Amino acid sequence: ELDTYLCARLRTVTAVLRRRDVRASPTITFVASSDAATDSSPPGLGGFMHGYFWHFQVAAAHLRWLHITVLEFLAACFNLIIFDRIMPPHGRLLLQADATSATTALAHESQHSDALAMAYRLAMDIPAFKQA
Repeated sequence: ELDTYLCARLRTVTAVLRRRDVRASPTITFVASSDAATDSSPPGLGGFMHGYFWHFQVAAAHLRWLHITVLEFLAACFNLIIFDRIMPPHGRLLLQADATSATTALAHESQHSDALAMAYRLAMDIPAFKQA
């Protein structure tokens, strides 16, 4: 009796897997990650998405003006601007960052530091950023 039950379940699963009227989701999600480092040589920020990448070196003199939280936020912004250009029409871009200030500032417009607020305002002035 157990064999009959298992065979019936196997056929049912196979039938479901072979249905041709199940449509694929029209949205494809692309995952882009970004990071910033001030303790590396040279310091910089970069991003990666499915084989595509970018990197900007940050001059040591600029580090006194740009805190790591601002650099992490800028890296996420650059990911959005750079990778949105190569997204297919029905693609969705999922941004990953290891700094909660970057993701919170982007998602909730909740910048608390003056430098982060200025970076957000400057990013919002970029048409490609607002469009994405």
